[in-house]
Parts: sequence; C-alpha cells; structure tokens
Amino acid sequence: MEQKKHEQKNESKQEKQEHKEQKHAPEHTPDTTPPTPDNINTPDLVNELTNTVKRVQAEFENYKKRVLRDQDASQKHAVASFIKKIIPIIDTFELALKHTDNHNDFVTGMTLVHEQLNAVLKQAGVEKIQKNIPYNPELHHALLAEESDQPEHTVLGEILPGYMLYGMVLRPAQVTVAKKRAQKNEKKQ
Repeated sequence: MEQKKHEQKNESKQEKQEHKEQKHAPEHTPDTTPPTPDNINTPDLVNELTNTVKRVQAEFENYKKRVLRDQDASQKHAVASFIKKIIPIIDTFELALKHTDNHNDFVTGMTLVHEQLNAVLKQAGVEKIQKNIPYNPELHHALLAEESDQPEHTVLGEILPGYMLYGMVLRPAQVTVAKKRAQKNEKKQ
C-alpha cells in the first residue's frame, strides 16, 4: 500500500513537472497576450510584431488610396451634376443664335440664357456682391477713380459684378471709386 502511495506521489510530481514544461514550451501566443518573462521568445516576438506593423501599414496605405478614390469620385459626380444643369443653357444659346435675323427673338433668347445662368449659379450657392455698399478692398477692385463730391473711395459705379461662394470671394466687384476734386489754383494778377 505504501508503494502505491509512493507511486502516486511520483506520478503527481511527474504530472506537475510535465505541466510546467508545457507551460514553458514555445507555442504561438495570441496577439492579445502581453509578453511576460515566461512566454517571451524573442525571435518569434520580433517576427510577430514586425508582421503586425507591416499589416497595419498596408491597411493604412489601402485606406489612403480608398479615400483618394472616393474624393475623386465625389468631385467627378459634383462636376457632372453641375454640367447637367448648364447643358440646357447651351441649348438656349444655340436656339437664340439661330434667330439672329430677328432682333426681338435674339434679345429674348439672350435674356433667357442670362436668367438660366443666374438661376444655376444661385442654386449652386453663388451670390453677387451687393451693389451700393461702401468700398471694401476684400470685396471690390477699384479700376477707375473719378473726381466726385462724394467721400473719397466711395463706390460710384460697378463695371463688372463680383461673386461669392460660401462667404469666399470668387471674383471681387470691379468698380469706379470717388476721389477728391482737384482744387484750382487761381492766381490773382
């Protein structure tokens, strides 16, 4: 009986030793298991981390390419949508140009083209810079200066309208501004 107990103890010790050896045996550890002194196998860990870095880098490069493709597709879609709105205006132009012999029909056609273009621009968010506002160098480009009784730099007239989109100036209004009248020096003799 004692021999059986002794054998059982030996077997129990042997099982514990095998269990310890299995614990220290090199095996693949999942990515979520943090390295500890017991499970570090330096070459394998370095290879695994290198492969992980390469995989993440490749995924990021693919992500960047996908984002660029999506941006390009979105931009092309926006341009196509805008062009579709301009095509009917071209049709109106062509129709008006066919009626150059009749002045009234031609003027009517050109007026219609003008209205259609303005409607498309307004729908896209484009706004004209307002007339009759004080001179602002961010909104106006002074092309001419005329002598006037108005205060200096007052906008006297608009040569070409300015346009804004989402608060950003696309083209400043080209204007005529006031300048002081030259005073005549009359010498008395």
